[in-house]
Amino acid sequence: MKESTREIILQTSLKLFNERGVNGITLRQIASESEMSQGNLNYHLKKKEDILKELFNQFSIILTNEFTEVSKLGPNFYFIFELARKTIVIQMQYRFLIVDLNYLIQDLPQIEAAVKDSMLLRINQFKQLFFFFFDKGFMRKPEYKTEYEELANRLYILGVYSILPLVKEYDLNESKTIKKYLSIILSACYPYLTKVGKTTYTITAQDYGMNI
Repeated sequence: MKESTREIILQTSLKLFNERGVNGITLRQIASESEMSQGNLNYHLKKKEDILKELFNQFSIILTNEFTEVSKLGPNFYFIFELARKTIVIQMQYRFLIVDLNYLIQDLPQIEAAVKDSMLLRINQFKQLFFFFFDKGFMRKPEYKTEYEELANRLYILGVYSILPLVKEYDLNESKTIKKYLSIILSACYPYLTKVGKTTYTITAQDYGMNI
């Protein structure tokens, strides 16, 4: 099926933003790379901010769909390992959103609101997962009321900002970088696991080719 003009603009913008950053690209450059006039581009997406918001929405929808799909594995460690693996792949496809995140949330109110909504959704998903793990005996009882809420926040921050130093590594060795990312993110959960949880975690990690 032939791509629509809007899809061509978005895919071209994604490529250019990933390569040169948000501030390094103008609408004129996007139009030229898309092989259309700037007037044609502006007819579909008037401002760079509109393009950025559309791309962020794409990113969020893909992440949500993957969470829904992977959740069919059930509340176990294969679920969280596979979710983390797919998350880094998607983040690398939209890497400019991570690399330029501070600029996006400071200078673009629409993006800031969308990022906050996405953050709350991911944190709530983590908290829901911890509830399942606790119920199955994989995670210990929290030592204070907000302990697992704080862990969910830390995992979100780790998931976003640990990507930055891995971008170049990912392009050189995707498989090795994914394992490194999984280790950075998921090892943060290890101290909260029960004996059964640690055994199950180790088996799952080994299935993903990680050394524990």
